[in-house]
Amino acid sequence: MKQILILLLLAVIITSSYSQTKQQFDQKVDSILAINLQNHVRQDTLWVLDKSMTYQGLITKLERTYEVLSRNEQGNALIAIDLVDEGYAAYSGNNTFDSIVYFDGEQVEKKFSKVWNSYTQKWVENDYKEYEATGLVKERLSKGYIDYLSEYRYGYRDYYYNNSDRPDSSFTYSYLSVNDSWLPKAKTVYFYDDHGNDTLIWFYKWNESQWQDSARLHQHFQNNMMVLALGYVFREYSHSWGKYFQQSKSYNAAGLLDTLSMRFWDNNDNNWYDYSKKTYTYDNQNRIVHRLELLKKYSPQMENDKNYFFEYNVDSEIIIYQRWSAQSDMWVNATLQITSLIADNIIDTVQLQAWDDYYEKWAPQELNLNKYDSHFNLVESSEFFYYSNDWVFKNKTDYYWSPFIPNAIPEIIANAVDVFPNPALTQVSFVLPEDFVLQNEETFLQVFNLSGQKIAEIPIKEGKAIWNCSSVKPGLYVYSTVLNRRKITGKIVVTN
Repeated sequence: MKQILILLLLAVIITSSYSQTKQQFDQKVDSILAINLQNHVRQDTLWVLDKSMTYQGLITKLERTYEVLSRNEQGNALIAIDLVDEGYAAYSGNNTFDSIVYFDGEQVEKKFSKVWNSYTQKWVENDYKEYEATGLVKERLSKGYIDYLSEYRYGYRDYYYNNSDRPDSSFTYSYLSVNDSWLPKAKTVYFYDDHGNDTLIWFYKWNESQWQDSARLHQHFQNNMMVLALGYVFREYSHSWGKYFQQSKSYNAAGLLDTLSMRFWDNNDNNWYDYSKKTYTYDNQNRIVHRLELLKKYSPQMENDKNYFFEYNVDSEIIIYQRWSAQSDMWVNATLQITSLIADNIIDTVQLQAWDDYYEKWAPQELNLNKYDSHFNLVESSEFFYYSNDWVFKNKTDYYWSPFIPNAIPEIIANAVDVFPNPALTQVSFVLPEDFVLQNEETFLQVFNLSGQKIAEIPIKEGKAIWNCSSVKPGLYVYSTVLNRRKITGKIVVTN
């Protein structure tokens, strides 16, 4: 324990030495929070990403450019193009051209992707995805195009048959370039309990002319949380089912994952053997502070494998990773990751350090540095590696944003909802005006923190919504919803 405390203290000291980058932006946390709050309350201007340019190497050569060519009236991309420099194409992939179709301007319905054939100098179809209105995938297609042959050589195609907000079955086909056809490959069927949990998933594979059993997964739930999963495989030689793996989960009083264990079936001993186990520890704000991993390696029992410690400060987060040394029979330091924050979830720098056994100290390895504009859009992300006692540039990406005024902005009405209690301790009730609610209109009330992160989405039933806020940090939050083409928004305070 003493060693851990020393390591954490060292990490804090190192973090403070790299907090100087914040001064470059001349931003205070209060002003940043005000900007984020304003963006949620006032939606008259939407900042959209027009283009990004990635540079690589010591000579800062342009590697690739991503650009949005057109948008819909809500500001979402309709056509985007990703161009890779010829010198990097072999390593970074082909140029891609994407076009997107939306259901209502927001929810994606279809996405088409093409790749550039450098030999024919033409775009050729590559990927296709189609979605249900619920967001579930309906169809997915991917074909591998060989440039110098100017033909497709491999690919797969998935069809999903969904019932409301969950899949019932799916079919996978593989591409045969010989006769330009699709051959059945796999099928999956889902079974659910009365609460919508997928308690049984059955897998099939195509065997020349018919579907054949391949595997099945049984899942057991408590309070709608999966606690046990049993996997079985079908043995063709004996035409019987055999046990394969067993995964078990346990949860703490807050519903957070406590332990995750994996076991496999030994056909020789006709018994289960433990393979891995992870245990999690949280603080009083439900943030993970420790993770221990055990793994079966060379001995019959599981052994210590990995050890993680997490620390949270006002402007930084620290992760210390240790590995188990069988030779010294103790935990030894491996890596230290320090993330400095300008505000919640707004990352300033991420530095990775490795433990130097010879000098017995942390040694810098990699550094990622982000820069933001006054609207808090990311404008530059740079990576460096440490060499000869100095940081050396590796690559960077520049981002270009523009204000966009959507044509379909709903009327904004502030504080039209009865919210009580406010401030709140464990639970908040929202009651909407009767003339705002339409019958049979399914909608949700969303809650954001001041950095723009959505932390809750609550269904509105008969003009009312209830938010359980017992597990969130004390502070100011923003709620909003759109009803009958009117945007309703306001603020709520959560206290201890």
